[in-house]
Amino acid sequence: MLSKTYSLGIVGVDAIVVEVEVDLMKGLPGFSIIGLPDSVIKESKDRIRSAIENSGFEFPPRNFIVNLAPAGFKKQGANFDLSIALAILHSTNQTEFNPAAIPMAGELSLTGEVRPVRGAIAMAITLYRNGFKKLIVPYENRNEACAVSEIEIYPVKTLEDVIAVFEGRIPVYTPDRSSDWDDPVPDNYPDFSEVCGQESVKRAVEIAAAGHHNLLMYGPPGAGKSMIAKCIPGILPRLSRDKSIETTMVHSIGGKLNYGDGLISLPPFRTPHHTASDIALVGGGKIPGVGEITLAHNGVLFMDEFIEFKNNVLQALRQPLEDNFITVSRAAGTVSFPADFMLVASSNPCQCGFLFDEDVECKCTPMQIKKYFSKIAGPILDRFDIEVYVPRVAYRQLMGKIESEKSLHIKRRVEKAREIQLSRFGENGPEVNSRMSSAMVKKYCYVDEHDSSFLSNAMKRMNLSPRSFFRILKVSRTIADIEGEREVQKSHILEALSYKSLNRYYDV
Repeated sequence: MLSKTYSLGIVGVDAIVVEVEVDLMKGLPGFSIIGLPDSVIKESKDRIRSAIENSGFEFPPRNFIVNLAPAGFKKQGANFDLSIALAILHSTNQTEFNPAAIPMAGELSLTGEVRPVRGAIAMAITLYRNGFKKLIVPYENRNEACAVSEIEIYPVKTLEDVIAVFEGRIPVYTPDRSSDWDDPVPDNYPDFSEVCGQESVKRAVEIAAAGHHNLLMYGPPGAGKSMIAKCIPGILPRLSRDKSIETTMVHSIGGKLNYGDGLISLPPFRTPHHTASDIALVGGGKIPGVGEITLAHNGVLFMDEFIEFKNNVLQALRQPLEDNFITVSRAAGTVSFPADFMLVASSNPCQCGFLFDEDVECKCTPMQIKKYFSKIAGPILDRFDIEVYVPRVAYRQLMGKIESEKSLHIKRRVEKAREIQLSRFGENGPEVNSRMSSAMVKKYCYVDEHDSSFLSNAMKRMNLSPRSFFRILKVSRTIADIEGEREVQKSHILEALSYKSLNRYYDV
Protein backbone atom coordinates (compact mmCIF):
# COMPACT_ATOMS: atom_id res chain seq x y z
CA MET A 1 0.00 0.00 0.00
CA LEU A 2 1.38 3.40 -1.01
CA SER A 3 1.41 6.03 1.72
CA LYS A 4 2.42 9.69 1.65
CA THR A 5 3.37 12.31 4.24
CA TYR A 6 5.00 15.74 4.24
CA SER A 7 8.18 16.90 5.94
CA LEU A 8 10.66 19.73 5.42
CA GLY A 9 14.31 19.94 4.41
CA ILE A 10 16.78 22.78 4.90
CA VAL A 11 18.65 24.51 2.06
CA GLY A 12 20.75 27.49 3.09
CA VAL A 13 18.59 29.46 5.52
CA ASP A 14 15.30 28.38 3.97
CA ALA A 15 13.15 25.27 4.25
CA ILE A 16 11.62 23.25 1.40
CA VAL A 17 8.53 21.08 1.60
CA VAL A 18 9.48 17.44 0.98
CA GLU A 19 6.97 14.78 0.00
CA VAL A 20 7.74 11.47 1.72
CA GLU A 21 6.39 8.43 -0.14
CA VAL A 22 6.50 4.89 1.26
CA ASP A 23 5.55 1.83 -0.77
CA LEU A 24 5.61 -1.93 -0.16
CA MET A 25 7.37 -3.77 -2.96
CA LYS A 26 7.55 -7.46 -3.79
CA GLY A 27 10.73 -9.26 -2.86
CA LEU A 28 12.88 -10.06 0.13
CA PRO A 29 12.60 -7.89 3.28
CA GLY A 30 14.45 -4.62 2.85
CA PHE A 31 14.43 -0.89 3.59
CA SER A 32 15.65 1.54 0.92
CA ILE A 33 15.61 5.37 0.95
CA ILE A 34 16.03 7.24 -2.34
CA GLY A 35 15.91 10.93 -3.30
CA LEU A 36 19.50 12.13 -2.58
CA PRO A 37 19.60 11.36 1.17
CA ASP A 38 22.73 12.05 3.19
CA SER A 39 24.35 9.55 5.56
CA VAL A 40 22.21 10.73 8.51
CA ILE A 41 19.02 9.90 6.61
CA LYS A 42 20.40 6.54 5.45
CA GLU A 43 21.15 5.64 9.07
CA SER A 44 17.59 6.54 10.05
CA LYS A 45 16.39 3.10 8.88
CA ASP A 46 17.61 1.46 12.09
CA ARG A 47 16.34 4.32 14.28
CA ILE A 48 12.87 4.15 12.73
CA ARG A 49 12.61 0.37 12.98
CA SER A 50 13.57 0.40 16.67
CA ALA A 51 11.34 3.41 17.46
CA ILE A 52 8.28 1.76 15.87
CA GLU A 53 8.77 -1.52 17.73
CA ASN A 54 9.54 0.16 21.10
CA SER A 55 6.41 2.30 20.74
CA GLY A 56 4.16 -0.76 20.66
CA PHE A 57 3.72 -1.08 16.89
CA GLU A 58 4.90 -3.73 14.44
CA PHE A 59 7.61 -3.45 11.82
CA PRO A 60 6.74 -6.34 9.49
CA PRO A 61 9.44 -8.07 7.42
CA ARG A 62 8.48 -6.43 4.11
CA ASN A 63 10.37 -4.68 1.35
CA PHE A 64 9.95 -0.95 2.04
CA ILE A 65 11.04 1.75 -0.38
CA VAL A 66 11.02 5.41 0.70
CA ASN A 67 11.19 8.28 -1.79
CA LEU A 68 12.00 11.87 -0.78
CA ALA A 69 10.69 14.27 -3.42
CA PRO A 70 11.73 16.48 -5.08
CA ALA A 71 14.89 14.51 -5.71
CA GLY A 72 16.77 17.47 -7.16
CA PHE A 73 18.43 18.69 -3.96
CA LYS A 74 20.49 16.95 -1.29
CA LYS A 75 18.44 16.01 1.79
CA GLN A 76 20.30 16.29 5.07
CA GLY A 77 19.54 15.90 8.77
CA ALA A 78 17.15 13.80 10.80
CA ASN A 79 14.06 15.91 10.05
CA PHE A 80 12.37 13.11 8.11
CA ASP A 81 12.30 10.38 10.79
CA LEU A 82 8.77 11.16 11.95
CA SER A 83 7.29 11.38 8.46
CA ILE A 84 8.85 8.10 7.35
CA ALA A 85 7.67 6.31 10.50
CA LEU A 86 4.08 7.57 10.13
CA ALA A 87 4.01 6.62 6.45
CA ILE A 88 5.23 3.11 7.30
CA LEU A 89 2.53 2.70 9.95
CA HIS A 90 -0.12 3.82 7.47
CA SER A 91 1.18 1.62 4.63
CA THR A 92 1.03 -1.43 6.94
CA ASN A 93 -2.57 -0.60 7.98
CA GLN A 94 -1.66 0.13 11.61
CA THR A 95 -3.30 3.59 11.45
CA GLU A 96 -6.55 4.73 9.83
CA PHE A 97 -6.01 8.51 9.53
CA ASN A 98 -4.34 10.28 6.61
CA PRO A 99 -0.74 11.09 7.65
CA ALA A 100 -0.45 13.67 4.84
CA ALA A 101 -2.98 15.92 6.61
CA ILE A 102 -0.33 17.52 8.86
CA PRO A 103 3.34 18.08 7.89
CA MET A 104 5.85 17.05 10.55
CA ALA A 105 9.54 17.18 11.36
CA GLY A 106 11.48 15.45 14.10
CA GLU A 107 14.23 13.00 14.92
CA LEU A 108 13.35 9.67 16.53
CA SER A 109 15.34 7.96 19.25
CA LEU A 110 15.49 4.18 19.59
CA THR A 111 12.85 4.36 22.34
CA GLY A 112 10.38 6.31 20.21
CA GLU A 113 11.08 9.71 21.79
CA VAL A 114 11.06 12.72 19.47
CA ARG A 115 14.22 14.82 19.55
CA PRO A 116 14.55 18.48 18.45
CA VAL A 117 15.69 19.55 14.99
CA ARG A 118 17.24 22.64 13.47
CA GLY A 119 15.27 25.28 11.56
CA ALA A 120 11.78 24.82 13.02
CA ILE A 121 10.92 28.49 12.49
CA ALA A 122 12.07 28.33 8.86
CA MET A 123 9.83 25.29 8.40
CA ALA A 124 6.82 27.15 9.79
CA ILE A 125 7.47 30.11 7.47
CA THR A 126 7.75 27.82 4.43
CA LEU A 127 4.52 26.00 5.29
CA TYR A 128 2.69 29.31 5.63
CA ARG A 129 3.94 30.43 2.21
CA ASN A 130 2.79 27.13 0.69
CA GLY A 131 -0.73 27.27 2.13
CA PHE A 132 -0.38 24.78 4.99
CA LYS A 133 -2.06 25.52 8.32
CA LYS A 134 -0.58 22.95 10.75
CA LEU A 135 2.80 21.57 11.80
CA ILE A 136 3.95 18.83 14.19
CA VAL A 137 7.31 19.62 15.83
CA PRO A 138 9.37 18.22 18.71
CA TYR A 139 8.41 19.61 22.09
CA GLU A 140 11.68 21.56 22.46
CA ASN A 141 10.99 23.44 19.20
CA ARG A 142 7.50 24.61 20.21
CA ASN A 143 8.32 28.22 21.18
CA GLU A 144 10.51 28.77 18.15
CA ALA A 145 7.89 27.49 15.69
CA CYS A 146 5.10 29.49 17.37
CA ALA A 147 6.67 32.72 16.12
CA VAL A 148 4.62 32.19 12.95
CA SER A 149 1.18 32.72 14.46
CA GLU A 150 -0.62 31.72 11.27
CA ILE A 151 0.49 28.08 11.69
CA GLU A 152 -1.06 25.79 14.30
CA ILE A 153 1.73 24.06 16.22
CA TYR A 154 1.42 20.60 17.79
CA PRO A 155 4.46 19.79 19.98
CA VAL A 156 5.11 16.10 20.60
CA LYS A 157 7.46 14.14 22.86
CA THR A 158 7.00 10.61 21.54
CA LEU A 159 5.82 8.73 18.46
CA GLU A 160 2.62 7.87 20.36
CA ASP A 161 1.97 11.62 20.81
CA VAL A 162 2.03 12.01 17.03
CA ILE A 163 -0.72 9.40 16.75
CA ALA A 164 -2.66 11.29 19.43
CA VAL A 165 -2.42 14.54 17.41
CA PHE A 166 -4.05 12.93 14.38
CA GLU A 167 -6.73 11.39 16.59
CA GLY A 168 -7.53 14.78 18.12
CA ARG A 169 -6.32 13.96 21.64
CA ILE A 170 -3.61 16.68 21.74
CA PRO A 171 -4.76 20.32 21.32
CA VAL A 172 -3.02 23.15 19.48
CA TYR A 173 -0.15 24.62 21.50
CA THR A 174 -0.84 28.08 22.91
CA PRO A 175 2.37 29.91 23.86
CA ASP A 176 2.64 32.06 26.96
CA ARG A 177 2.39 35.65 25.76
CA SER A 178 2.02 37.22 29.20
CA SER A 179 5.09 39.37 28.59
CA ASP A 180 4.73 41.93 25.82
CA TRP A 181 7.33 42.02 23.04
CA ASP A 182 8.43 45.53 23.92
CA ASP A 183 8.99 44.89 27.63
CA PRO A 184 12.58 45.55 28.78
CA VAL A 185 14.89 42.58 29.15
CA PRO A 186 17.89 42.11 31.42
CA ASP A 187 21.09 43.47 29.94
CA ASN A 188 23.51 40.58 29.41
CA TYR A 189 26.39 42.78 28.28
CA PRO A 190 28.99 44.86 30.18
CA ASP A 191 27.94 48.44 30.91
CA PHE A 192 29.81 51.49 29.63
CA SER A 193 29.81 52.83 33.17
CA GLU A 194 32.44 50.18 33.90
CA VAL A 195 34.80 51.68 31.29
CA CYS A 196 37.08 54.24 32.91
CA GLY A 197 37.86 57.29 30.82
CA GLN A 198 37.98 56.82 27.02
CA GLU A 199 35.32 59.50 26.44
CA SER A 200 36.44 60.16 22.87
CA VAL A 201 36.26 56.44 22.10
CA LYS A 202 32.78 56.18 23.62
CA ARG A 203 31.68 59.06 21.41
CA ALA A 204 32.94 57.24 18.31
CA VAL A 205 31.21 54.03 19.42
CA GLU A 206 27.93 55.90 19.95
CA ILE A 207 28.12 57.33 16.42
CA ALA A 208 28.89 53.88 15.00
CA ALA A 209 25.93 52.33 16.83
CA ALA A 210 23.55 55.13 15.82
CA GLY A 211 24.31 54.79 12.10
CA HIS A 212 25.29 51.09 12.00
CA HIS A 213 28.80 52.08 10.88
CA ASN A 214 31.79 49.74 10.76
CA LEU A 215 34.29 50.57 13.51
CA LEU A 216 38.04 49.94 13.87
CA MET A 217 39.69 50.49 17.26
CA TYR A 218 43.50 50.49 17.46
CA GLY A 219 45.80 51.10 20.39
CA PRO A 220 48.30 49.53 22.80
CA PRO A 221 47.55 46.21 24.48
CA GLY A 222 45.44 46.39 27.62
CA ALA A 223 43.87 49.76 26.77
CA GLY A 224 40.32 48.35 26.87
CA LYS A 225 39.48 47.76 23.21
CA SER A 226 37.86 44.37 23.77
CA MET A 227 35.87 45.55 26.79
CA ILE A 228 34.49 48.54 24.87
CA ALA A 229 33.50 46.28 21.99
CA LYS A 230 31.62 43.94 24.33
CA CYS A 231 29.61 46.92 25.61
CA ILE A 232 28.31 47.80 22.13
CA PRO A 233 25.32 45.35 21.99
CA GLY A 234 24.01 46.95 25.19
CA ILE A 235 23.46 50.30 23.42
CA LEU A 236 21.88 48.89 20.25
CA PRO A 237 18.08 49.00 19.85
CA ARG A 238 16.12 45.79 20.27
CA LEU A 239 15.34 43.90 17.10
CA SER A 240 12.01 44.48 15.42
CA ARG A 241 9.72 41.46 15.23
CA ASP A 242 10.56 40.82 11.57
CA LYS A 243 14.30 41.03 12.24
CA SER A 244 13.90 38.88 15.34
CA ILE A 245 12.22 36.14 13.30
CA GLU A 246 14.94 36.40 10.65
CA THR A 247 17.73 36.26 13.23
CA THR A 248 16.14 33.35 15.08
CA MET A 249 15.79 31.45 11.81
CA VAL A 250 19.50 31.89 11.03
CA HIS A 251 20.60 30.77 14.51
CA SER A 252 18.21 27.83 14.52
CA ILE A 253 19.51 26.52 11.19
CA GLY A 254 23.08 27.13 12.34
CA GLY A 255 22.45 25.06 15.48
CA LYS A 256 23.18 28.01 17.80
CA LEU A 257 19.68 28.38 19.25
CA ASN A 258 19.06 26.83 22.65
CA TYR A 259 16.23 24.34 22.40
CA GLY A 260 13.17 25.60 24.24
CA ASP A 261 13.97 29.27 23.58
CA GLY A 262 11.67 31.54 21.65
CA LEU A 263 12.60 34.47 19.43
CA ILE A 264 15.94 36.25 19.72
CA SER A 265 15.11 39.85 20.65
CA LEU A 266 18.62 41.24 21.23
CA PRO A 267 21.16 41.89 18.43
CA PRO A 268 23.55 38.92 18.17
CA PHE A 269 27.21 39.43 19.08
CA ARG A 270 29.67 37.05 17.44
CA THR A 271 33.40 36.92 18.28
CA PRO A 272 35.31 34.48 16.04
CA HIS A 273 38.89 33.69 17.06
CA HIS A 274 41.69 35.04 14.88
CA THR A 275 42.64 31.47 13.89
CA ALA A 276 39.22 30.95 12.24
CA SER A 277 39.25 29.81 8.60
CA ASP A 278 37.49 31.57 5.75
CA ILE A 279 34.84 28.80 5.64
CA ALA A 280 34.13 29.25 9.35
CA LEU A 281 33.69 32.97 8.77
CA VAL A 282 31.69 33.18 5.54
CA GLY A 283 30.10 29.72 5.57
CA GLY A 284 30.49 26.77 3.27
CA GLY A 285 31.38 23.12 3.53
CA LYS A 286 30.45 20.28 1.22
CA ILE A 287 26.82 21.25 1.69
CA PRO A 288 26.91 25.05 2.25
CA GLY A 289 26.12 26.07 5.82
CA VAL A 290 26.06 29.37 7.70
CA GLY A 291 29.24 31.05 8.93
CA GLU A 292 30.03 33.65 11.57
CA ILE A 293 29.08 36.63 9.40
CA THR A 294 25.59 35.16 8.85
CA LEU A 295 25.23 34.36 12.56
CA ALA A 296 26.06 38.06 13.16
CA HIS A 297 23.23 39.13 10.81
CA ASN A 298 21.29 42.08 12.32
CA GLY A 299 23.95 42.33 15.02
CA VAL A 300 27.66 42.81 15.62
CA LEU A 301 30.66 40.86 14.32
CA PHE A 302 33.60 41.60 16.63
CA MET A 303 37.01 40.59 15.27
CA ASP A 304 39.60 40.98 18.01
CA GLU A 305 43.27 41.04 16.95
CA PHE A 306 42.04 41.95 13.47
CA ILE A 307 45.44 42.00 11.77
CA GLU A 308 46.21 38.50 13.10
CA PHE A 309 43.44 36.97 10.94
CA LYS A 310 44.66 35.24 7.79
CA ASN A 311 44.73 37.41 4.70
CA ASN A 312 42.21 35.27 2.78
CA VAL A 313 39.79 35.60 5.71
CA LEU A 314 40.05 39.40 5.67
CA GLN A 315 39.63 39.52 1.90
CA ALA A 316 36.51 37.37 2.17
CA LEU A 317 34.86 40.19 4.13
CA ARG A 318 34.90 42.60 1.21
CA GLN A 319 31.83 41.36 -0.66
CA PRO A 320 29.46 40.94 2.31
CA LEU A 321 30.44 44.36 3.70
CA GLU A 322 29.28 45.94 0.44
CA ASP A 323 26.32 43.74 -0.52
CA ASN A 324 25.04 42.70 2.96
CA PHE A 325 24.87 39.06 1.84
CA ILE A 326 27.33 36.32 0.96
CA THR A 327 27.04 33.87 -1.92
CA VAL A 328 28.67 30.47 -1.36
CA SER A 329 29.17 28.19 -4.37
CA ARG A 330 29.98 24.51 -3.97
CA ALA A 331 29.54 21.37 -6.05
CA ALA A 332 26.30 20.68 -4.17
CA GLY A 333 24.88 24.05 -5.25
CA THR A 334 24.98 27.82 -4.77
CA VAL A 335 23.41 29.39 -1.69
CA SER A 336 23.08 33.02 -0.60
CA PHE A 337 23.18 33.84 3.11
CA PRO A 338 22.17 37.16 4.71
CA ALA A 339 25.10 39.10 6.17
CA ASP A 340 23.92 42.56 7.23
CA PHE A 341 26.14 43.10 10.25
CA MET A 342 28.07 45.86 11.98
CA LEU A 343 31.79 45.06 11.83
CA VAL A 344 33.76 46.04 14.93
CA ALA A 345 37.48 45.29 14.83
CA SER A 346 40.32 45.91 17.25
CA SER A 347 44.04 45.69 16.69
CA ASN A 348 47.44 46.79 17.89
CA PRO A 349 48.95 49.48 15.62
CA CYS A 350 52.22 47.52 15.34
CA GLN A 351 53.84 44.31 16.55
CA CYS A 352 54.79 45.70 19.96
CA GLY A 353 51.58 47.75 20.16
CA PHE A 354 53.08 51.10 21.24
CA LEU A 355 53.46 52.91 17.89
CA PHE A 356 51.29 55.89 18.88
CA ASP A 357 51.82 55.69 22.64
CA GLU A 358 53.08 58.88 24.29
CA ASP A 359 54.80 57.18 27.23
CA VAL A 360 56.21 53.90 25.87
CA GLU A 361 58.63 53.97 22.94
CA CYS A 362 57.84 51.71 19.97
CA LYS A 363 60.55 49.14 19.32
CA CYS A 364 59.45 48.17 15.79
CA THR A 365 61.50 49.09 12.74
CA PRO A 366 59.86 51.09 9.91
CA MET A 367 59.88 47.97 7.72
CA GLN A 368 58.12 45.93 10.44
CA ILE A 369 55.49 48.64 10.87
CA LYS A 370 54.86 48.85 7.14
CA LYS A 371 54.57 45.06 6.81
CA TYR A 372 52.24 44.85 9.81
CA PHE A 373 49.88 47.55 8.56
CA SER A 374 49.87 46.37 4.93
CA LYS A 375 47.46 43.51 5.81
CA ILE A 376 44.55 45.91 6.34
CA ALA A 377 45.60 48.86 4.18
CA GLY A 378 43.68 49.62 1.01
CA PRO A 379 40.28 48.02 0.28
CA ILE A 380 39.84 46.56 3.78
CA LEU A 381 40.56 49.83 5.60
CA ASP A 382 38.30 51.63 3.11
CA ARG A 383 35.32 49.67 4.40
CA PHE A 384 35.64 51.04 7.93
CA ASP A 385 33.58 54.18 8.46
CA ILE A 386 35.22 55.06 11.76
CA GLU A 387 38.82 54.53 12.92
CA VAL A 388 39.53 55.55 16.51
CA TYR A 389 42.64 55.37 18.66
CA VAL A 390 42.21 53.82 22.13
CA PRO A 391 44.95 55.17 24.43
CA ARG A 392 46.05 53.73 27.72
CA VAL A 393 44.10 55.07 30.70
CA ALA A 394 46.02 57.00 33.37
CA TYR A 395 46.10 55.84 36.99
CA ARG A 396 43.95 58.75 38.19
CA GLN A 397 41.16 57.84 35.80
CA LEU A 398 41.34 54.16 36.72
CA MET A 399 41.06 54.85 40.45
CA GLY A 400 38.97 58.03 40.25
CA LYS A 401 35.49 58.35 41.74
CA ILE A 402 33.90 60.02 38.71
CA GLU A 403 31.18 57.73 37.38
CA SER A 404 30.99 57.19 33.65
CA GLU A 405 27.76 57.45 31.68
CA LYS A 406 25.65 54.28 31.73
CA SER A 407 24.84 52.29 28.60
CA LEU A 408 21.11 52.98 29.09
CA HIS A 409 21.60 56.72 28.57
CA ILE A 410 23.71 56.17 25.45
CA LYS A 411 21.15 53.67 24.17
CA ARG A 412 18.37 56.25 24.37
CA ARG A 413 20.32 58.67 22.18
CA VAL A 414 21.08 55.85 19.72
CA GLU A 415 17.39 54.91 19.56
CA LYS A 416 16.40 58.54 18.99
CA ALA A 417 18.90 58.84 16.12
CA ARG A 418 17.59 55.58 14.60
CA GLU A 419 14.03 56.94 14.78
CA ILE A 420 15.13 60.05 12.86
CA GLN A 421 16.67 57.88 10.17
CA LEU A 422 13.57 55.70 9.84
CA SER A 423 11.40 58.79 9.53
CA ARG A 424 13.70 60.26 6.88
CA PHE A 425 13.96 57.23 4.60
CA GLY A 426 10.40 55.88 4.98
CA GLU A 427 9.20 52.29 4.84
CA ASN A 428 10.84 51.41 1.53
CA GLY A 429 14.22 52.99 2.25
CA PRO A 430 17.21 51.87 4.30
CA GLU A 431 16.85 51.84 8.07
CA VAL A 432 20.26 53.35 8.88
CA ASN A 433 22.58 55.95 7.37
CA SER A 434 25.33 53.46 6.58
CA ARG A 435 23.04 51.76 4.06
CA MET A 436 22.38 54.92 1.99
CA SER A 437 23.07 54.72 -1.73
CA SER A 438 25.23 57.33 -3.50
CA ALA A 439 22.11 59.14 -4.70
CA MET A 440 20.75 59.25 -1.15
CA VAL A 441 24.04 60.61 0.16
CA LYS A 442 23.87 63.49 -2.32
CA LYS A 443 20.28 64.17 -1.31
CA TYR A 444 20.42 63.86 2.48
CA CYS A 445 24.05 64.93 3.09
CA TYR A 446 23.93 68.13 1.10
CA VAL A 447 26.74 70.62 1.78
CA ASP A 448 26.93 74.25 0.60
CA GLU A 449 29.60 75.63 -1.74
CA HIS A 450 31.97 76.71 1.06
CA ASP A 451 31.87 73.29 2.76
CA SER A 452 32.09 71.59 -0.63
CA SER A 453 35.38 73.39 -1.36
CA PHE A 454 36.65 72.39 2.08
CA LEU A 455 35.71 68.74 1.46
CA SER A 456 37.41 68.78 -1.92
CA ASN A 457 40.68 69.98 -0.38
CA ALA A 458 40.42 67.40 2.41
CA MET A 459 39.86 64.62 -0.11
CA LYS A 460 43.05 65.58 -1.95
CA ARG A 461 45.21 66.11 1.13
CA MET A 462 44.06 62.88 2.84
CA ASN A 463 44.15 60.89 -0.42
CA LEU A 464 40.61 59.60 0.16
CA SER A 465 39.01 57.14 -2.24
CA PRO A 466 35.46 57.82 -3.46
CA ARG A 467 34.25 55.03 -1.16
CA SER A 468 35.86 56.68 1.87
CA PHE A 469 34.50 60.06 0.81
CA PHE A 470 30.91 58.81 0.78
CA ARG A 471 31.42 57.01 4.08
CA ILE A 472 32.62 60.26 5.69
CA LEU A 473 29.43 61.97 4.52
CA LYS A 474 27.32 59.13 5.97
CA VAL A 475 29.07 59.47 9.32
CA SER A 476 28.52 63.24 9.16
CA ARG A 477 24.82 62.62 8.64
CA THR A 478 24.73 60.34 11.69
CA ILE A 479 26.50 62.93 13.85
CA ALA A 480 23.93 65.51 12.74
CA ASP A 481 21.12 63.12 13.69
CA ILE A 482 22.60 62.60 17.16
CA GLU A 483 22.85 66.38 17.57
CA GLY A 484 19.28 66.80 16.31
CA GLU A 485 20.32 68.94 13.34
CA ARG A 486 18.38 68.89 10.07
CA GLU A 487 21.37 69.77 7.90
CA VAL A 488 24.95 68.49 7.88
CA GLN A 489 27.25 71.23 9.16
CA LYS A 490 30.99 71.81 8.90
CA SER A 491 31.54 70.71 12.51
CA HIS A 492 29.93 67.36 11.72
CA ILE A 493 32.17 66.92 8.68
CA LEU A 494 35.29 67.80 10.67
CA GLU A 495 34.45 65.23 13.32
CA ALA A 496 33.79 62.58 10.67
CA LEU A 497 37.13 63.39 9.01
CA SER A 498 38.92 62.96 12.34
CA TYR A 499 37.71 59.34 12.38
CA LYS A 500 39.32 58.60 9.00
CA SER A 501 43.01 59.39 9.48
CA LEU A 502 44.75 56.09 10.24
CA ASN A 503 46.19 55.77 6.73
CA ARG A 504 47.70 59.26 6.98
CA TYR A 505 49.35 58.47 10.33
CA TYR A 506 51.11 55.48 8.80
CA ASP A 507 52.24 57.54 5.81
CA VAL A 508 53.89 59.98 8.19
